[in-house]
Amino acid sequence: MTALPPYNPRSRSFFRRYPLFRILITNICIGSMAAAFLVAILLYTDTLGLWTLVSGDSNPVLPVLLLFFSIALTFSSIAMGIAIMTMPYDDDDDDHKDGTKSPVFGLSSMRLAPIPVSTDQRRS
Repeated sequence: MTALPPYNPRSRSFFRRYPLFRILITNICIGSMAAAFLVAILLYTDTLGLWTLVSGDSNPVLPVLLLFFSIALTFSSIAMGIAIMTMPYDDDDDDHKDGTKSPVFGLSSMRLAPIPVSTDQRRS
Protein backbone atom coordinates (compact mmCIF):
# COMPACT_ATOMS: atom_id res chain seq x y z
CA MET A 1 0.00 0.00 0.00
CA THR A 2 1.40 3.38 -0.95
CA ALA A 3 1.59 6.28 1.46
CA LEU A 4 -0.84 9.13 1.00
CA PRO A 5 0.54 12.46 -0.22
CA PRO A 6 0.61 15.31 2.29
CA TYR A 7 -2.40 17.57 2.52
CA ASN A 8 -2.17 20.50 0.13
CA PRO A 9 -5.03 23.02 0.38
CA ARG A 10 -4.10 24.59 -2.98
CA SER A 11 -4.33 21.32 -4.86
CA ARG A 12 -6.88 21.28 -7.66
CA SER A 13 -7.88 17.64 -7.31
CA PHE A 14 -10.65 16.85 -4.84
CA PHE A 15 -9.05 13.53 -3.92
CA ARG A 16 -5.67 15.14 -3.28
CA ARG A 17 -7.27 17.67 -0.93
CA TYR A 18 -9.28 14.99 0.89
CA PRO A 19 -7.30 11.72 0.91
CA LEU A 20 -9.86 9.90 3.08
CA PHE A 21 -12.42 10.21 0.30
CA ARG A 22 -9.90 8.65 -2.06
CA ILE A 23 -9.49 5.69 0.31
CA LEU A 24 -13.28 5.43 0.62
CA ILE A 25 -13.95 5.49 -3.13
CA THR A 26 -11.11 3.07 -3.84
CA ASN A 27 -12.39 0.54 -1.33
CA ILE A 28 -15.99 0.93 -2.50
CA CYS A 29 -14.80 0.06 -6.00
CA ILE A 30 -12.84 -2.94 -4.73
CA GLY A 31 -15.80 -4.21 -2.69
CA SER A 32 -18.23 -3.65 -5.56
CA MET A 33 -16.06 -5.55 -8.03
CA ALA A 34 -15.72 -8.44 -5.59
CA ALA A 35 -19.49 -8.41 -5.00
CA ALA A 36 -20.23 -8.37 -8.74
CA PHE A 37 -17.89 -11.33 -9.20
CA LEU A 38 -19.50 -13.26 -6.33
CA VAL A 39 -23.07 -12.56 -7.50
CA ALA A 40 -22.15 -13.60 -11.05
CA ILE A 41 -20.63 -16.85 -9.77
CA LEU A 42 -23.67 -17.53 -7.56
CA LEU A 43 -26.07 -16.98 -10.44
CA TYR A 44 -23.96 -18.85 -13.00
CA THR A 45 -23.55 -21.94 -10.84
CA ASP A 46 -27.24 -21.79 -9.79
CA THR A 47 -26.26 -22.17 -6.14
CA LEU A 48 -29.27 -23.41 -4.15
CA GLY A 49 -31.45 -22.78 -7.20
CA LEU A 50 -30.85 -19.03 -7.05
CA TRP A 51 -30.84 -18.49 -10.85
CA THR A 52 -33.97 -20.61 -11.23
CA LEU A 53 -35.72 -18.62 -8.52
CA VAL A 54 -34.63 -15.23 -9.92
CA SER A 55 -35.38 -16.05 -13.55
CA GLY A 56 -38.89 -17.23 -12.66
CA ASP A 57 -39.73 -13.94 -10.95
CA SER A 58 -41.81 -11.27 -12.71
CA ASN A 59 -39.15 -8.64 -11.89
CA PRO A 60 -35.77 -10.44 -11.74
CA VAL A 61 -33.70 -7.25 -11.55
CA LEU A 62 -34.79 -6.25 -8.04
CA PRO A 63 -33.64 -9.42 -6.21
CA VAL A 64 -30.30 -9.38 -8.05
CA LEU A 65 -29.75 -5.71 -7.16
CA LEU A 66 -30.65 -6.35 -3.52
CA LEU A 67 -28.23 -9.27 -3.41
CA PHE A 68 -25.50 -7.25 -5.14
CA PHE A 69 -25.82 -4.15 -2.93
CA SER A 70 -25.91 -6.12 0.31
CA ILE A 71 -22.79 -8.07 -0.64
CA ALA A 72 -21.12 -4.91 -2.00
CA LEU A 73 -21.76 -3.11 1.29
CA THR A 74 -20.24 -6.00 3.23
CA PHE A 75 -17.19 -6.39 0.98
CA SER A 76 -16.59 -2.62 0.81
CA SER A 77 -16.68 -2.44 4.60
CA ILE A 78 -14.20 -5.30 4.83
CA ALA A 79 -11.89 -3.64 2.29
CA MET A 80 -12.13 -0.32 4.12
CA GLY A 81 -11.37 -1.98 7.46
CA ILE A 82 -8.35 -3.75 6.01
CA ALA A 83 -7.10 -0.52 4.43
CA ILE A 84 -7.43 1.44 7.67
CA MET A 85 -5.95 -1.26 9.88
CA THR A 86 -2.91 -1.70 7.62
CA MET A 87 -2.15 2.03 7.32
CA PRO A 88 1.24 3.02 8.70
CA TYR A 89 1.08 5.36 11.63
CA ASP A 90 3.49 7.18 13.88
CA ASP A 91 2.66 6.74 17.54
CA ASP A 92 5.21 9.16 18.97
CA ASP A 93 2.77 11.62 20.49
CA ASP A 94 3.25 10.33 24.04
CA ASP A 95 7.06 10.42 24.15
CA HIS A 96 9.09 13.17 25.73
CA LYS A 97 12.30 14.48 24.21
CA ASP A 98 14.37 12.47 26.68
CA GLY A 99 12.68 9.20 25.65
CA THR A 100 10.48 8.74 28.72
CA LYS A 101 6.77 8.06 28.40
CA SER A 102 3.98 10.31 29.62
CA PRO A 103 1.89 8.94 32.48
CA VAL A 104 -1.50 7.72 31.34
CA PHE A 105 -4.38 8.82 33.58
CA GLY A 106 -2.05 8.92 36.59
CA LEU A 107 -1.49 5.16 36.53
CA SER A 108 2.21 5.58 37.25
CA SER A 109 1.41 6.90 40.74
CA MET A 110 -0.84 3.95 41.61
CA ARG A 111 0.61 1.13 43.67
CA LEU A 112 -0.63 -2.38 44.27
CA ALA A 113 -1.98 -3.01 47.75
CA PRO A 114 -3.06 -6.28 49.35
CA ILE A 115 -6.77 -6.70 50.01
CA PRO A 116 -7.69 -8.54 53.21
CA VAL A 117 -9.95 -11.52 52.52
CA SER A 118 -11.66 -13.59 55.17
CA THR A 119 -12.67 -17.16 54.59
CA ASP A 120 -16.03 -18.59 55.46
CA GLN A 121 -15.73 -21.58 57.79
CA ARG A 122 -19.09 -23.07 56.74
CA ARG A 123 -17.61 -24.62 53.65
CA SER A 124 -15.80 -27.85 54.10
